[in-house]
Amino acid sequence: MILDLDGTILSVNSFRVWSLFMVRGRFPHLGAGHRARVAAAAIGVLIQRKMGLTSHTELKCQMQTLWKSAIAGDDGSCEQRLIAELQSHVRPELVTTLA
Repeated sequence: MILDLDGTILSVNSFRVWSLFMVRGRFPHLGAGHRARVAAAAIGVLIQRKMGLTSHTELKCQMQTLWKSAIAGDDGSCEQRLIAELQSHVRPELVTTLA
């Protein structure tokens, strides 16, 4: 298991990448309507946080719940797509070490 304190291994904030993944509705195993609902729900959760209506902890919990629901039944496909996206942001000097 590798944990990244943002800025150490990745050159970006991993939470933002994950959030944008959900906002973009990148769940090909879901129908168009379901993908749109996931995206709208993610946007709603992020807006609530920006408005100060929820705590950081609540935001993370709500996003995790949304993620679990969205990836159900995809056999790990979305997780692998997210990992690939995150790997594209690994700092160049750490690529060999991680391999």
